[in-house]
Amino acid sequence: MGWQKPSPRHYTPLTLMSNNIKISTFEAKEHIVLLTIRGSLDTVAAYHLQERVEALVNAGHYKFLVNLQELEQISSAGVGLFSAIILDLERHHGKVVFLNISEQVYEILQMTHLIEIFTIARSQEEAIALLDM
Repeated sequence: MGWQKPSPRHYTPLTLMSNNIKISTFEAKEHIVLLTIRGSLDTVAAYHLQERVEALVNAGHYKFLVNLQELEQISSAGVGLFSAIILDLERHHGKVVFLNISEQVYEILQMTHLIEIFTIARSQEEAIALLDM
């Protein structure tokens, strides 16, 4: 019996005006929170996402997989939020892994030198393996 891709268990999605942020966990890996961010991560969306992530961390969730495949635009507030999440999770011995980063977002992370603190996976399987280490 080989490794099977876990199916996500969904929480209530956070839908903002131009954004759709979906928060879920994997059924076989409930300790991993999957954040799927679509649209634009601007200042308002970053604030709302920060509130949700803080609530999850306070509830004991310390491993996050952030799928950015459908992220179209990110503001400095969004980049700052990702940095803050990384630092907060490190204090709890947790981790965040980013998946499907667009070329545009990757370039922003490179320009700000934040790419050096971000863990980026090439596949969902690799991301889960990194979070399970």
